[in-house]
Amino acid sequence: MDHLTPGATIKRRLQIANGTDEAHNIQLYPSAASIEDNAFSAAAGNTPNVLTEWTSVSQPALELQPGASVEVLVTVNVPADAPEGENYAVVWAEAHPSSQTGQGIVNASRVGIRMYLSVGPGNGPPADFSVNSMTPSRDLDGIPNLTALVTNTGGRALDISGSLMLEKGPAGLSAGPFPLDKGVTIAPGESAPVRTSLSLEIPSGPWQATFTVKSGLITHESTATIVFPDAGQGPAVKADNSGDTVILIAAFSIGAVLVLLIAFLWWRHRRKARLMQLS
Repeated sequence: MDHLTPGATIKRRLQIANGTDEAHNIQLYPSAASIEDNAFSAAAGNTPNVLTEWTSVSQPALELQPGASVEVLVTVNVPADAPEGENYAVVWAEAHPSSQTGQGIVNASRVGIRMYLSVGPGNGPPADFSVNSMTPSRDLDGIPNLTALVTNTGGRALDISGSLMLEKGPAGLSAGPFPLDKGVTIAPGESAPVRTSLSLEIPSGPWQATFTVKSGLITHESTATIVFPDAGQGPAVKADNSGDTVILIAAFSIGAVLVLLIAFLWWRHRRKARLMQLS
């Protein structure tokens, strides 16, 4: 994620590597992206938006021999009259076997790296978030779940990850850590539920639940005392956010390094063209 003032330029290097035993033609291009339903969503093909119009790739097309790698430069030129706000895109690396011939279905593999760009004066708004509440529940199979409601209180989009730890349970039991569901992206000012599924053997409680929620270089710990219901959804419990907060002072920039693992992608997509989901 980067923040730039209007008129500024940034350059980022991507590394593309061919780990297969055949040559591949690689196409590199930016495409539009957005945050929809609390998920980062990349548009198909080279769909344009304002960020893709500012973005160029030094080598849009290249051929890589088996075992070869190359670095390409991605440049973002923000115009002087650019409006303030957050912009999203993805840089795709699309691979085709050089030996592929004939008509009909064309095998292709794509992998991409996300671009988050904030435009405005100064250093831009900081990223931050809070955990508002925790809601225990059980699904139709009786498996306990715990959902945290996370609000983006900063000015940057958040990619949420983390874990849940249960402590001070019946007879002093502890359980976890349990990973949070992945793929939740929260736009500035928005809230989203972040869930984790537990084991069927987990007693109902009460438990001291501690969510360790992360986004990039920011980590918050939030706690609450919860009891899993016998069925359905229990009441939401307000989270205590007075635990430790860790903010590491560093910057992760768009496209720092991209390694295209064509061997893996080709195995995944050799039957027909498929879009590899962003991680």
